[in-house]
Amino acid sequence: MTKRQAEIFALLEPVEWTADVGCDHGVLSLEMLTTNRSRFVLATDISAPSLDKTVNLIKQKGLLDRAVFACCDGLPVDACVNQILIAGMGGNEIVNILSHFFEQNDTRPILVLQPMRDYGKVRKFLNLAGYKIIIDRIIFDKKYYLLLKAVVGEQKLGAQELAFGAIKDSYGEIDYQRWLDEKIAKTEFILAKMSKKEAKYKNLVQFLQNCKDLKGRN
Repeated sequence: MTKRQAEIFALLEPVEWTADVGCDHGVLSLEMLTTNRSRFVLATDISAPSLDKTVNLIKQKGLLDRAVFACCDGLPVDACVNQILIAGMGGNEIVNILSHFFEQNDTRPILVLQPMRDYGKVRKFLNLAGYKIIIDRIIFDKKYYLLLKAVVGEQKLGAQELAFGAIKDSYGEIDYQRWLDEKIAKTEFILAKMSKKEAKYKNLVQFLQNCKDLKGRN
């Protein structure tokens, strides 16, 4: 596994059923089964060729009797799982998948998510859906990734927490601080090429200041 995959795997709970949504090559699905982190896995992917790779990988290990596969966009709304893993998708896509599932399914599984963008939208959705974010970390594996873990519970996040992370203790971690450095450098570069009259200019200036304020906390 890559560092990113290992960090995601470490967040998963030992459960009966885990849905691996967008399973791609099936590395995490297989790891869950071989380590008994999950007794059964529901592996889904919108791409039939990608899903076939997962099927073949699990078949090679003789574990087909512990896996169910579905070629679909998201996951079946009647799925009965204890845990949902969605990694490597955009934040909007993750929100759409979970919204559709929750609209037709009363269960509220543990959620382990790794959105590629639109972090704030994911955090806001989780709170509105009755979830409490308990892990919210930035890690580096060739590039920066956000890892989220959420369980059923009440949580009201402020503007800073929605934009920069629900768990303020994570702000001081090395990868998070380096992520801030990257955000500061990129934002300063963009602002240097923008006119102050452009609509986004003030928002970017405020974002830059927020990043610098967080750097100053440590």
